[in-house]
Amino acid sequence: MDRAEILAKIIDYLSEFGELDPATVGEETKLIGADAAIKSRALVELLLALEDLAETELGSSFDWTSDQALSEANSAFRSVGSLTDRLYQLALGS
Repeated sequence: MDRAEILAKIIDYLSEFGELDPATVGEETKLIGADAAIKSRALVELLLALEDLAETELGSSFDWTSDQALSEANSAFRSVGSLTDRLYQLALGS
């Protein structure tokens, strides 16, 4: 799965779980913090879906439960783009 496909999956999930218009979601869309585009429940649903995606389509494990993972400053979940990058790294086997 390439980066563009991963990004498209994330946007699809966000439109489903976060009730966002896919046309308004971009790589800069914030997922955590005060300016987050989605509520915490939608974030959890997104991360559960991405955990399944990583296992079934990327052949990798995706651990999103650590304190560092959800840290606003350091998290791969800061934005759609940073989350896409993290999943793409998993797809590459890094």
